[in-house]
Amino acid sequence: MFVTLTSHAADFKRSTDALRRYLTDRRPKLDGALKTFGITPSQSHKVPPLSEATVEDLRGIPSIPLTTLTPDQLIRFAQVVYTALFKSYLLTMPGLLGSLCRIENWCEVSEVEALLREREVRGVPFRRSGGILVLTFLLFSLKKFSELIFLYNGKKMHAQALDLLQQYVL
Repeated sequence: MFVTLTSHAADFKRSTDALRRYLTDRRPKLDGALKTFGITPSQSHKVPPLSEATVEDLRGIPSIPLTTLTPDQLIRFAQVVYTALFKSYLLTMPGLLGSLCRIENWCEVSEVEALLREREVRGVPFRRSGGILVLTFLLFSLKKFSELIFLYNGKKMHAQALDLLQQYVL
């Protein structure tokens, strides 16, 4: 028996797939353009977050070749591309979230963190004290929060990663 998608669902899937392919194509080009200025994702915690940009600022990024953008424009564009790619993975290919979080990236931490926490809270088993149940809960929780731990590590946010781990140890 074949399941057919409604026209709306099929259009959504096609458009999301096209967006994901575009964003995936932009990633290495953006990284290369940023490296010409000596800018790497490991420095992303030093730049203003995407959430502080106005809509006008984002719309003001010109649609010109990446090599002609300023460093600030490239950083903003990278933040948009990586965060949008994360969201497209979350919607259509959640198995790829971990791989994106493990590499150096320009994802907007506050947005990604909120989405991962919301996603991972659902389905966490009841925690009881004592023995194997606590160990099982701990291992399950760490696995569920691994993307967030990887994200923190890549952003040099080690204190946040330790806090997250401590939440499940105590």
